[in-house]
Amino acid sequence: MKKVLPIVCLLFGLWPSLLNAQTKCDTILTTDGRVILCKILEMGRIGVLYHACDSKDNRRYHLPAAIIQDIKSPRTNILFTKSVVLEKKSNVSRLTKDTITQKTTIERSHWSLCVGLESPWIFIGEDNGMSAGFFQFGLEVTSKRSPGISTAFFFVPLWEGSNEPEGVNAELGLMIKRFSFSSYTGVRSKFYWGGEARFGRLGSSYFSGSSGKKTLNTEHWSRFMGCLGFQFGKRGLYLDLSVSGGAQYYREKADGPQGLSIFRSSGLLLQPAASVGIRF
Repeated sequence: MKKVLPIVCLLFGLWPSLLNAQTKCDTILTTDGRVILCKILEMGRIGVLYHACDSKDNRRYHLPAAIIQDIKSPRTNILFTKSVVLEKKSNVSRLTKDTITQKTTIERSHWSLCVGLESPWIFIGEDNGMSAGFFQFGLEVTSKRSPGISTAFFFVPLWEGSNEPEGVNAELGLMIKRFSFSSYTGVRSKFYWGGEARFGRLGSSYFSGSSGKKTLNTEHWSRFMGCLGFQFGKRGLYLDLSVSGGAQYYREKADGPQGLSIFRSSGLLLQPAASVGIRF
């Protein structure tokens, strides 16, 4: 009996390890001393998504990162750290498809240049009949400290039919894009929402038929809109599709032989846009 007792104790002590090896389970060690045998589905900065090894219904559980001390996996030999979210050991060539290891931070700030095509404005109110450009050029910046927010600056050259241009004819825009992240994996989504403001000027001149004197016509406008869009990227290139909608405030001033006249209007509008860019 004395010889059997140590053997029984040894078997009970090794039983969790044997079970872990047979079922290919992952092991989670928590800060309060618990040892959880499970199969990890997803891992991220917020925590870990898993289901128990002996689960019959494959019910999923979430464990916050704050109480995780260490994670060991016989499948991928993963090491969990708080500072780098997840690290892959040097002797591991790849991770299995059951484990997702994306970071919620980027290594450095990046910026990108883009060129796009705008469709004509779709006015929901009064259409002032103004001319507009169709090509936009932009610079988009994403900070390392705020990977979920991108700031885009746009320049749109403008022209006015057959009239002679006067001054700088362009539209300048500022757009703030807000990307979300997966709660578990930390992967940045392709979908974004945000807001933008645009300010434009279009000046032209023409000669009146009867008096032969020049008339200077100047248009100014400001637009404040919300936007929804998708951004698809691969190997430094990306495609951006968006729809913006909001309010426009417009003013037109004509100074000619018949004196000075000013016209003001406002209305709601929509505009789809598409652009391609390269990220540095």
